[in-house]
Amino acid sequence: MICSADYLLIRHLKPQAESGICYGRLDLPAAEVPDSACAVLAADFFATNPQALLFSSPLQRAAQLAQVMAGAVLTDPTFDAAWQEIDFGRWEGLKWSSIPKTDIDAWQQNLSGFDAHGGESALQLQQRVLKAWQAWLQQRQGGILISHLGVIRMLMGQVLEMPLSSQLRLQLDYQHLIWLRRTWQCQCDKGGCSSHCKPLPQSEVWQVKGLNWPIEMAIPFFK
Repeated sequence: MICSADYLLIRHLKPQAESGICYGRLDLPAAEVPDSACAVLAADFFATNPQALLFSSPLQRAAQLAQVMAGAVLTDPTFDAAWQEIDFGRWEGLKWSSIPKTDIDAWQQNLSGFDAHGGESALQLQQRVLKAWQAWLQQRQGGILISHLGVIRMLMGQVLEMPLSSQLRLQLDYQHLIWLRRTWQCQCDKGGCSSHCKPLPQSEVWQVKGLNWPIEMAIPFFK
């Protein structure tokens, strides 16, 4: 039989951040409230996907949005540090203009491996994000993830086999989403796929159904 699962990757609320500030793991408060469409989408999505999962970064700019969506379906989101933004170490909270140019140059020359700021390299971010992603995929259930641009870029890079340099060109606005659909052939004999599903080798296909959509744009597809 053919099985499928939908994944909505949503970028968090706009944070309260002074212009030109470096922030990743820094837990900034939100500068806006969740759009009313968030609760509507959550209610419709989980009504049509009752086994779906709701994950979120624990940083408040993501968690606030996750709580609104969870409240619409009377569930609790799963907050996981694996979905946090990259840790910029000593750079967190500094003006980009105040970071020594030699450090910025060294970072630009080694985007994947640079960690001299005492935080994470892009490779380390990728490793923790993809570990959580693979654990989610093994459950064969779709869902909603509220996270950060760096995290979502890493996920798209994995799905579309994009190098880091190409991932950096992917833009996703605040409170906007990417809709992915995963389809595969399986040997299920109980009328539905689960974590016990046995997919046929090389049968998996990914579709990008929506890219940088405002949340309300997705609602009609899950009625």
